[in-house]
Amino acid sequence: MVTKIIINKYSKELLSLLRKRKPLHKEKEIWTIQIEFFIHATEDENKVTKAVSDMFQIPKELFEKFELEGHHGNRIIMFKADIKGKEGERLVNRVVCMIDNSTKKNILFNIQSNIDEHGALYFRWNKQSILLNRVEQSQVDAVRIKIKPVFKKNIQEAIELYKEALT
Repeated sequence: MVTKIIINKYSKELLSLLRKRKPLHKEKEIWTIQIEFFIHATEDENKVTKAVSDMFQIPKELFEKFELEGHHGNRIIMFKADIKGKEGERLVNRVVCMIDNSTKKNILFNIQSNIDEHGALYFRWNKQSILLNRVEQSQVDAVRIKIKPVFKKNIQEAIELYKEALT
């Protein structure tokens, strides 16, 4: 069972950035975003879910919880939230505002390796840094963020759309 917590407050800095940020979409462009992470038996489930929920301003009840078993029988829990429509659009804007310029440049430089064959853009942020309220890219023990426009794009159109959003 997931504890219900609704987060309605934005930090002053993030709110300021969101107000200054141009929308990521063109006319009638709606976004969807998926956030997924794993909690291992040695981690504090409440602490990790609270940190992720707070970082992304997503109520905990929006995360689906899946109980898994590791190779050695250890308990692993997967959490996944799919946010669509206007709230997905707002979340995409928040996520982009969290990324520092150096990381954006790195993402743009390696954009081909961060996009799948369907045009979805992936970020992987270090779960431990999120616990410290920081954003750092990581390939291991990561919170996976998948962003995609709802309307189908070919890969080149998707790349251009993401480049525009990240600059």
